[in-house]
Amino acid sequence: MDQTSLTPENMGLLVLGMAAGLMVLNLATFTVFAMDKQREMNGREPLPEVLLLSLAALGGWPAAKLAQLVLRFQEQTAQFRSLLNLVALPLVAVAAIVTFQTVDLWAIEARVMSYIGEMTGTGPEFAAKADDTQKGPQRIGPTSRTKAGKTLTVAPKQ
Repeated sequence: MDQTSLTPENMGLLVLGMAAGLMVLNLATFTVFAMDKQREMNGREPLPEVLLLSLAALGGWPAAKLAQLVLRFQEQTAQFRSLLNLVALPLVAVAAIVTFQTVDLWAIEARVMSYIGEMTGTGPEFAAKADDTQKGPQRIGPTSRTKAGKTLTVAPKQ
């Protein structure tokens, strides 16, 4: 039995496939909501709310909310609107878990901090140069040394 491991090369294909699947699901969800609205306008029996909520729960929630806003679903019950909003919670949780598992937040933070350090002149390379000039513990007081090694003098209060 040959097992294929998840590598950066095939990770892109997996993400692309998942994105394509979610796009198709959202398109189908919007279409079903539009069909439901059309049925109601023609005086026919509306589609079961379980079907609409199931499509939203599987990942079509963004399209369901968009359809709800665009198609102006006024006939929906308050219970259905509340359930549609609650369906988003597990989807957001799954998206957060996937994001935190695949994105190296420490690397992003390091890049941001490096960029800020370069812009302000306080990056790690500047701190290393300042540490070379300082000998011994850092003093706080009227004759403290700056990172550049210069002595600060504070005028006495009059």
